[in-house]
Amino acid sequence: MNVNYLLSVKQTFCFLKSKICIISLFLFLFCHSSFGQSFRSDADILTFHSLRGKIKNNSEIDDVAYSKHVKGSFFLDSVWNKTDIYFQNDNMVMKGLDTRIDLGNNMLEVKCKDGIKVLPTFSIKCVVYPKSHSVFVTEQFIKSEIKGFYKIIVDSDNSLLCRYETKLRSSNYNIQMDVGSKKPQIVKKKYYYLYADNKIAQLQKTRKKLKRQFKHNTFVYNYINETKMNPRNENSLIQFIDYLNKKHIHL
Repeated sequence: MNVNYLLSVKQTFCFLKSKICIISLFLFLFCHSSFGQSFRSDADILTFHSLRGKIKNNSEIDDVAYSKHVKGSFFLDSVWNKTDIYFQNDNMVMKGLDTRIDLGNNMLEVKCKDGIKVLPTFSIKCVVYPKSHSVFVTEQFIKSEIKGFYKIIVDSDNSLLCRYETKLRSSNYNIQMDVGSKKPQIVKKKYYYLYADNKIAQLQKTRKKLKRQFKHNTFVYNYINETKMNPRNENSLIQFIDYLNKKHIHL
């Protein structure tokens, strides 16, 4: 069978699946108008450039995210926050929805009057938190191979993004020594990325590896070495990205 035909069928399926998720959520919220949200067309939507500069019904939820026998949570923040959702394949924004990001399943939970709806990342461009001025873009928007929500830390010619990931760490309790955790623990990890010219690259987590990553550029290599920057420290990474932008360095 023709490979191009198979790819075309797969793309069409993903597109239709995305449409169904969005339409389902829209109809659910529309039928509960007391929810008090506003829906806006393309004419009312701010461009991503003006919003943040250069960066522009599935219920299969992993039960462990809610388990009382596990320490921690797969949610980025277990508290519901007001957000604006920009959709991938529709010229539509949903404003003021109560949502929370499920890192374990790479989905966005939306709190509705009669229940919770779930949106996968492939149907979303970005999620905006007006109160904290935070913006999360998805892999669909930045063309990343790794699924998830990427928080915009620095938004410029060279941008800094942060993707959160969760891992379930088994119980390490030692009965004889009476030390360690009796419950499995959910650990959140951060991965930082450089985003420029519509390309994304994960930044290495040690200074030695970071120097090796940018060894082709003398200025960058020397900066990392002389400042003794810590790639695990967000402030250190922000200063690094600011340096790239001030020097107009494109990696």
